[in-house]
Amino acid sequence: MTDLKKNVPELRFPEFSEEWEEALLNEKVDFYSGLTYSPDDITDEKGTFVVRSSNIKNNKLIDADNIYVDLKNLTIEKVQYGDIIVVVRNGSRNLIGKHALVSSNLNNTVIGAFMTGIRSDNSLFINVLLDTETF
Repeated sequence: MTDLKKNVPELRFPEFSEEWEEALLNEKVDFYSGLTYSPDDITDEKGTFVVRSSNIKNNKLIDADNIYVDLKNLTIEKVQYGDIIVVVRNGSRNLIGKHALVSSNLNNTVIGAFMTGIRSDNSLFINVLLDTETF
């Protein structure tokens, strides 16, 4: 149960003592956009790995139909450990919202144009939240 007057649940993790605070997601995380590239930018495995929707399965990153590009002099946000990668645009409605938590260090990796990256100090919580009916 929760004390609605105080907005404090009866059961608490020991590190929490204050009232629950309602906030919008964009107040708690940073979003970054993916890379738009042309077929001419595609290169061999020595290039920059581009995570696309085909690289996410069962909330994990997988090796599947990998694409590597030559970034030339482009400046784009690189994927970091703890980021959440979300499919936000796709020809298939079933793929929208598909996501994965980056659980290892990925060197020289960016996300594709139809993806959004989420960076937060609470990535594990946010990742689970994305699996709820709310989203």
